[in-house]
Amino acid sequence: MSTTLTDIARDGLAMAYKRAVTPKAWNHDEEAESSQTQLPQASERHQYCTLEDGTALPLSIEPSDPAEPSEGGFTPGEGETAWSSFLAGVDTEFEHSLDYDTCFGVVIVDVSLPTTDHQDITGVPVTIRPNGGVLSLYFEESGQFAAIIDSRALRKVLSHYAPRLVATLSLKQSHNSKPGKKSKRPGTSDPKWRVENATVRITVYGNMRHKDDIADLFSGEGLFFQQPTVEEYDSSVPYFNPHLLLRPGAEMPKIEDLSISDPRSAASRPALLDEVNQGKIWRIFDLANGDGASVSVAASGRLKSPLRHHQLQALNMMTERERGIIEDAKFPSLWQATSSPHNPKYRHIITGSCEKKPRFIRGGVLADEMGLGKTLTTLALICWYLDVRDAVRCADDRPGESSTTLIVVPKSIIIGWESQIVRHINSDTIAAITYHGPSRRRLVPDFSRHDIVLTTYETLREDYLAPRKSGAQTLYSHHWHRVVLDEAHRIRTRGSELHRAALAISKLAHCHWCLTGTPIHNSLDDYGALLAFIQAPKISEKRDFVRLIVKPMEDENRRGLSRLQDLVNATCLRRTISSLGTAALQLAPLDEKIEWLDLGRDNELYTFFKRKAASVASGFGKQRAGNTGKDKGGENILSLLNFLRQICDYGERMLPVKALESWREGGMNEDGAISTCPDSDQTGENQGITAGSSRSAKAEAVIRNILGQQSATGASLPQKSVVFSCWTRMLDLIQNDLESVGLGVQRIDGSASLPQRRVAIEQFMLDPRCVVMLASIGSAGEGIDLISACHVHILEPQWNPMAESQAIGRVYRMGQKQRVSVTRYIVNGTIETYVQWIKKDKLRLISQSLGSRTISQEEVDQKRWKELNKILF
Repeated sequence: MSTTLTDIARDGLAMAYKRAVTPKAWNHDEEAESSQTQLPQASERHQYCTLEDGTALPLSIEPSDPAEPSEGGFTPGEGETAWSSFLAGVDTEFEHSLDYDTCFGVVIVDVSLPTTDHQDITGVPVTIRPNGGVLSLYFEESGQFAAIIDSRALRKVLSHYAPRLVATLSLKQSHNSKPGKKSKRPGTSDPKWRVENATVRITVYGNMRHKDDIADLFSGEGLFFQQPTVEEYDSSVPYFNPHLLLRPGAEMPKIEDLSISDPRSAASRPALLDEVNQGKIWRIFDLANGDGASVSVAASGRLKSPLRHHQLQALNMMTERERGIIEDAKFPSLWQATSSPHNPKYRHIITGSCEKKPRFIRGGVLADEMGLGKTLTTLALICWYLDVRDAVRCADDRPGESSTTLIVVPKSIIIGWESQIVRHINSDTIAAITYHGPSRRRLVPDFSRHDIVLTTYETLREDYLAPRKSGAQTLYSHHWHRVVLDEAHRIRTRGSELHRAALAISKLAHCHWCLTGTPIHNSLDDYGALLAFIQAPKISEKRDFVRLIVKPMEDENRRGLSRLQDLVNATCLRRTISSLGTAALQLAPLDEKIEWLDLGRDNELYTFFKRKAASVASGFGKQRAGNTGKDKGGENILSLLNFLRQICDYGERMLPVKALESWREGGMNEDGAISTCPDSDQTGENQGITAGSSRSAKAEAVIRNILGQQSATGASLPQKSVVFSCWTRMLDLIQNDLESVGLGVQRIDGSASLPQRRVAIEQFMLDPRCVVMLASIGSAGEGIDLISACHVHILEPQWNPMAESQAIGRVYRMGQKQRVSVTRYIVNGTIETYVQWIKKDKLRLISQSLGSRTISQEEVDQKRWKELNKILF
């Protein structure tokens, strides 16, 4: 790298920092004593990067005095300052990297390279930092300057939305390139630049509520999100590509299932399951319920809360697995004892191989449906082991061996685990800490003095990468008695950094458990990835899992189905509310109803967009019949159907400006497309929301029902409601309407930080004046306990029935003392009736999946297409 470029990078960053902050007093930080640039003294402590000449620049903010310190010494979300937005631009991989909840995909940008240091570069990790009017790339490993990005859209996304960016730089191999051709760097007189045939792949993570704004900014510059490869994707967060349109009823595909992927891993990409096969597999899991197994292990005296019978049953299964019991086992095992008394052997039930001393599975998958108390069951297992350790010091508890359990959870539910430990375990009988945040490393020496260490998937991944960079003390510096993954489906992508991190930590543990209500999503190998974590012998390697399970299933071999059933029974336990019965769970029956509504004044608007959707669907149907190639009309169907769904919610106030202009002008592109402008991301009344007589039919119905519930006679507790919607815009409008009639409201959606979630949930639980919780369907999937409510309002039907079940499960779950009602709001004779039909059809497929009649996916698709035509024509 030339001296000139070093000076440009150093001076641009240093001057930008000085312009961003103008403190009255300056002082040196202890960590930057040798720095030539003085830095501000404030209530925060800073970490610095050092340029080649010793100039120190801030990389992160660490609060020195958190307002609400946890036992682990970290309060998430604290330490924000007036100039933290600038710091987000200095290094995109520090504080804001903990605040994203969605992966949007990859944008590919051309870059300018310096004339020097020309070398063969392919997929080299780089970091992105602002440098005057452009963005500079620096090699992650060496910190050396690499290239420049001149992208106005990327600069605006960075400054307005503070995303996390993960980038790699590559030189394209082109026979037509002219490596000696030079051109001036834009905006400078330095001739030592040339435009290379080079690109940077940038994986963009951010908040779901910003998806449309970010997508519009990029598309306005001709940049569109591409699917990341498995290697590029952090599977601890959902993937949602705002530039990808899907067919009606379809869901966003998983990264590992997409056609665009790294060629090096394409051959090993897991096969997609269609809905018919998904139904068969779900039925197999539902049958792995341990029915008939007796209970012999009692709950520990350390527990405050009693265990239900199904929890005691799970506890017995877990203790049996951890003790490695095969003979006289009450639950199925991967190993079966042979009948020869003189030559005892154990046969593997999947491979058929025999061994005298087999390797046991010291763990498994607890896949109970949400709301059945998997957390309490896991805490009961930990308490049982501590009792055994203290009483007999069994052979497995050798001197010096750890007895600590590491529990890895999504960031959004770490608060829930902390509260569950306090609620269910007697004080002073267990020691627990939370390992999370910038100060966490100081806690590593204390691990062995605690029974439970709570951490997040993000922290697990960061600690997994850290030893290669700094050799710091991390989670991987300790041996664990047990590792538990909550919402374990997050590691389902083999080859991802998160899956590799989970496998690495499992090798440092004696026992391994996965907790998840969804052990499979779109691929059988989702479960194979969990088996790899629990170290299931002879079946955890992907090649073995594919050969023994996946391939026979793909060939529709009945032996494959039988093997899968044996494997699931031996490694998993799953119960559902319906299989256990409400009486066993001490739950009152669920009251469910549909409130049918009419469009009213929004009928004209709906009719306009329905005609456009019908026109596009007609053309798409003809091309489907002709089996032609990709067509743009098919891509626009979902966009138009979403417009129809939004109109059913709140009319024109839900639609983007361009859609409204199209309606008022009476026109639209022939293929149904509505052009968008990068700076025109507002909806019809986004400049300000006002309450009044212009409420939609749904808003009026929700307000009427909630007010009626408040005035219900004989209610001994506050009648609290949770209102779910899949549109944050709808939550905005409903919130304004509810507050305008004097109702106390709290809210949780994808943009809520950990402290915000804590405040919202605590106020909703404890304040009798707060009677409504607004929540997005997406935010309800993990870690929210809302049993203080007894009414659920679902504002629109969902394509996926599990999305609604998970939302209801936040209220209708173990511990609920009140009778729960669920009201679904559906506009009659509209697209919502079709979505409701789709949901029921998916449930039908599951229930009929193991029946005698074979159902093909083609038959399912044809039936749905005909049903959609009934709605549109």
